Amino acid sequence: MLMHYAMFLLPNLLLAVDCALNRRELTWFFILGLLGPIGAVAYLIYFWESITFPFPLARFFRAASQGKTQKRCPHCNQWVDRLHPFQDGRQERQLCSICRDQLAAAQR
Repeated sequence: MLMHYAMFLLPNLLLAVDCALNRRELTWFFILGLLGPIGAVAYLIYFWESITFPFPLARFFRAASQGKTQKRCPHCNQWVDRLHPFQDGRQERQLCSICRDQLAAAQR
């Protein structure tokens, strides 16, 4: 029974700390306190992008849901995780590490 009350109030307590740290209006403390979980949902919807306690909430979920993005190397047409800058005379191009190393060896 005690665990039920703890799980009921824990989101409100975390959001109340976030409300105090980010200096929100006093109205939000009353909404969190009086409306319980409904107030917590309202606070989450209204301040989703700016919640920073205990961690940046929106940025964390955005990064967790995206996964890795791969890009195609314009030189060899293979999919890679990261493209590296390569200075080719005056022109700077984005290449995969294999192409960058090959072109750097060819310029020497």
